[in-house]
Amino acid sequence: AGRVAEERAVLEQLVESHPTDTTSLLQLFDFYSRHADKDNIARLRTLLRAQLANAEHVPVSLLKAAIHDKRMDTQEVGLIVVELEKRSAAEPSDTMLLRTLLGGYERLEDKSKQRETIVRLVALEPPPRWRYELIWLDETLGRWEDVLTEVRALKISKADADWRILFQGSLAGL
Repeated sequence: AGRVAEERAVLEQLVESHPTDTTSLLQLFDFYSRHADKDNIARLRTLLRAQLANAEHVPVSLLKAAIHDKRMDTQEVGLIVVELEKRSAAEPSDTMLLRTLLGGYERLEDKSKQRETIVRLVALEPPPRWRYELIWLDETLGRWEDVLTEVRALKISKADADWRILFQGSLAGL
């Protein structure tokens, strides 16, 4: 119990001393979550939302971790996505930023924005992985012409049975 109290005191002091430090706030948020302190979680969530609404100084790596943190609700992920969109507009070729933004759209289940982001990633990082992601998403969205275009771009062997089935399904969907 003494160690827990000490950890809590240190983290609370960090947040109090550095109220704009999102890293400290997230560490304290994590502490309260581990100890099921619902009242303090609610208080910190309010502070976190205020920081995320003005997050230009928060590192992308921290925003990425927050997006993938299942304790973040859709409102918080939405705030992170807004910040990432601003940064992406300023730095359109930053692939790490785009991959983080894609994670935000996935959490928000915004398939059209996911697709736009994957198209940007394909243009910047043409390895097959992004094309496969795009094919999967286009198939989910019923964008059969786009599926055919991407399958052709990959120059997949016609002998590959799985892709032949997808290709035929795409043709049937037209």
